Parts: sequence; structure tokens; C-alpha cells
Amino acid sequence: MKLINEIGIAISPTKPQGLARVTRSDSHCALVGLAREGRSFYARNEDISCPLARFNLGLEEMKGERLRELAGILVSWGDAESEEIAMEYLKSAITLDVGEKYICYFPMKDAKITPDVVVKVGSPDEFMPLIRTITRLTGRRTQGIASGVGGMCGECTAIPLMTGRANISLGCGGSRPKARLNPDQLLLALPISTYRLLSA
Repeated sequence: MKLINEIGIAISPTKPQGLARVTRSDSHCALVGLAREGRSFYARNEDISCPLARFNLGLEEMKGERLRELAGILVSWGDAESEEIAMEYLKSAITLDVGEKYICYFPMKDAKITPDVVVKVGSPDEFMPLIRTITRLTGRRTQGIASGVGGMCGECTAIPLMTGRANISLGCGGSRPKARLNPDQLLLALPISTYRLLSA
């Protein structure tokens, strides 16, 4: 199967028209992987199973003890040396506001709704001219906020949406296998305004 390398993600407080709900609970990066197969669908808050994605996408209020639990999960995953370091990482995160959401996933070639962010999968050779074009058209540098943790949910969804800036990511231990990136591929997340500039 040839995977699709341009996926739209739209986040709305209202139910989208013309899309069915995902049939199983899974991680945000795995749902992007399904969209890469050519599927279009939406997910509700309870459909996203990964606790870090639930935090980054604002699907669950995480404060106090619940945030400490998430820090402990990051330690158990090997993504933080200690709970204190994990808390440092979580406190510096750029996340979506907490609330009920409909998260829509779809290949851009089949887009029936306007995405908020477009995630592109590609090689450095493919991305360099795109990033150069963004610089030429806007005078702004593309962000490279990368940690190897929360690649799809944080670096490719929440961060570009909250900053309004394109962001390049190496992915993470979840998104690289679940979104099925090749060893030579990276992720480039474009807010819709930047995507339209490149498509003009």
C-alpha cells in the first residue's frame, strides 16, 4: 500500500459533516497513520488513548496528582530520567486548551473540510525547498521545536496551532512506527495559513 504523505487535521467543538467516527480508541499518531492509508474520520476526546496526546491536545485536565502520574509514565517510557525532569518537560509544553473536541483526520487529496494544520511526511531534501519558500514569502524561520517525545501530538499538532508557525519534527518513539515513517523521513507541520502560501 502506498502511504499518503500529506494529512490534514482539523479540530472543532462541533461534529463534522460527512465524516464517520473512528471505530476504535488509539493514539493520535496511530490515527494519523490510518489517514496515511487513505481513511477520513473523526475522533472524540475519549477515542484518544495515549496519555501524553491527551495532555498535549487538551483532551483531559491534567494538574496536580494527575500531572505527576503523567510524569511517572514518561519515566516508565524512558523519556525522562526522573519524575522531576519529566515535570520540567511537561511544564514547558505548548498545549491546546482543555475542552471537548472533534479531531478530524484525512488525506489532503480527499479533504472535505478545511484543516487547521497539515502534516507532511518527507525527506530533508524534500523539505528544504519548502522551508526556504516559507522564509522567502514570510521572512520568518521555520521552528524546529523537537524533543523526540510527543512528536505528532505536541510538535506537529499543538505547537503549530498555538504558535501559528510551521514546525519541523523528528517524530518520537510512538509516531515514527505508528505513522509509519521511513528512516530517512521527517515531519513538517504547517498551519493552514502557511500551507496556503505554499500552495498558491
